[in-house]
Parts: sequence; C-alpha cells; structure tokens
Amino acid sequence: MAVASPWVYVVNHEYNLKVNAKGTSISAKLWDTMLPEPADYDLVHKAPTATGRSIGLYTYGLPLSIFKDVRVSVP
Repeated sequence: MAVASPWVYVVNHEYNLKVNAKGTSISAKLWDTMLPEPADYDLVHKAPTATGRSIGLYTYGLPLSIFKDVRVSVP
C-alpha cells in the first residue's frame, strides 16, 4: 500500500521515527527532532491477519541515510 508523504525532507536534518506493532496493527509517526512528539500517529494500519513478527527499516530514493540511537523495547 503506497501512501504519499506529507513531509518535505531537509538534507542534513534529523527526524524521530516511532513505530508500534502489536498483533495485526502497526502505527508510525515521524517528527522533527526540534519539535515535541505528536500525540497522534501519522499512519495506522490494521491487517486482516498477522503477517509476521518483524519490522523492516529502509530508505527509498535517498543517496545516504544514517540511523542512530535505534532502540527496540518490548512492553
């Protein structure tokens, strides 16, 4: 499912990404590191069945991306 992004990405700028996966639901939000975390998620999707137990993180169309301070927690 392709979704158009409301973001205009700035080169050499940092963003926070938070992803929550539970059961058949996945939610994600992205925000500027200079702003407080938004209360609502930007993307919420519920699959009809669970498709696996993993989340992949990749970039598309960016020549260089650096991921830092990656944390995984189990509630």
